[in-house]
Amino acid sequence: MMRNIYHYCLLIGDQTSLYNELCKSLSFSTHCNYLQVSIEESFELSNHIHMNWMDINSFETSHLPEDEAIFCICTLDNNITLKRFESREELENVIGSQRDVKTIFKSLESYSAPTKAQSTQLLSSFCDAYIKDKKEVLLNLVKNSTPKYIALDFLVDYIGDVNFIGGTLQNKSDQISDVQLLSEENHNLLHVSLAEQGMSPGVKNNTISLVLEYNQVKDSFDISPSLNIWQRHWVLYRAAGINIALILVQNLLARKVKTRYFVNPNDIQYNAVLASAQYIHSVDTVYFDLDETLIWKGQAINDCRALLLDLKSREYNVKLITRHTFPIPDTLKKIDLDETVFTEIIKVTLEQKKSSFISGNALFIDNEFPERLDVRNNCEIPVLDLDQLEFCKFN
Repeated sequence: MMRNIYHYCLLIGDQTSLYNELCKSLSFSTHCNYLQVSIEESFELSNHIHMNWMDINSFETSHLPEDEAIFCICTLDNNITLKRFESREELENVIGSQRDVKTIFKSLESYSAPTKAQSTQLLSSFCDAYIKDKKEVLLNLVKNSTPKYIALDFLVDYIGDVNFIGGTLQNKSDQISDVQLLSEENHNLLHVSLAEQGMSPGVKNNTISLVLEYNQVKDSFDISPSLNIWQRHWVLYRAAGINIALILVQNLLARKVKTRYFVNPNDIQYNAVLASAQYIHSVDTVYFDLDETLIWKGQAINDCRALLLDLKSREYNVKLITRHTFPIPDTLKKIDLDETVFTEIIKVTLEQKKSSFISGNALFIDNEFPERLDVRNNCEIPVLDLDQLEFCKFN
């Protein structure tokens, strides 16, 4: 879906692995014009149409539109802050001429941010309300899990409502050796609707993480809450279809988001030491969308195109399923593809659902959330956005 305005989103960071994960998570997003503001590129950006890099030492706000909203997501070590500015002047008033990540982070953090007392009250109020609402469920979950250690992540959105992102079971050790997503049943069970209960923190654009550890003596759990800490295991959420960096952008765009799995947790192998994931499911057919999946404004999206050609060389069934309104062979030629590369080309009208045309042991790749949701709900197969392609490994 083409948009009239692509707001600028500045990704300001310190070249840590967590900053790299932030940038990687957004590298295929079509929601904004993304600009890495750092000492160097986090990764090769030549193939990423919506993302560019600018040296932080030469960055000037004059490069940005004057009267459009500008978003900032900034990381420092494992801390994160995100802000929305309504104009270039407002942004300039906050970061000024500072070109040091630490100084910029502190300026952004202090701008309309909760004080220490407000942060403490926010975490306390949230824990009291959420734990009270879910106490029995959480106690059973933490008692019956091995290890007895659960991490839960939430977002306080643009109007102050608390939204559940996801949860994991983890080993508690200096070197985490095992991290697993909660089951789909438990993930759905732990969704929170505290706003409906009249509980709103009043402090916006924050992430909350809770660590619950079973206390056998008390037959209860001890809670360790934290605010605005980027978690290594968020890459595991992304593999399952929950892209937290993109959720943060949606929050800045003032959109409501509810998370769910688009890949079965049992089909994901996660290495917690390297914070990397890989799919272990087996399929024989892969369906590709066309617009903004294989091509954008006449340019090839090379990672997806390369995957298509690799699958074809391995004799997988590769099928195109699209609502494209122009002659498909002509569009494919623009990215050096012939229509014969596909086992089948399926043209779908606006009134039809793509899920009606998909069958078998298959995988579906499409950049549009409504399309993925339709196929996931009705076909019960794994569905991927472009940022998840890195987790694919085919025999």
